Amino acid sequence: MSGKPLPIEQIAKLAADIREINNFAENHGFDTSFVQATVSPGLPDARKSWDWPLISLGGFSVLLIGLLSVLAFYEPISPKAANFLLVIGMLFVVGSSAAAHKKFNNNTITAIICAGMIVVLLVGAGVFTPREAADRLQEIQK
Repeated sequence: MSGKPLPIEQIAKLAADIREINNFAENHGFDTSFVQATVSPGLPDARKSWDWPLISLGGFSVLLIGLLSVLAFYEPISPKAANFLLVIGMLFVVGSSAAAHKKFNNNTITAIICAGMIVVLLVGAGVFTPREAADRLQEIQK
């Protein structure tokens, strides 16, 4: 809404329309409980509510991509740096899983997201090839 009050004529017309609908429903035996709606919703202002799980997920993503971009310029990645990247990736998985759980509040969805991110992390780290990861997932599914 723009914040400006409605003119009296529009309010009167709206009230007359509502009365007409209610009278029609009552005269014809309809259940009006399905059409009852509040004129002003009681939800908080959308501009004031933040989606913290999405923000934290985006922050973790930007942090991880930035770190990988910086380390990608060093051609030979030492085992120490590879372990560091794996630990950062696991922190990303934990943070993303926590954000997903807070957002969806469902253990099954959280487990699926966490398992999927771990598989992607392990494939990206070179622990598994994509084919090996798919075979292992099929074994787990059985």
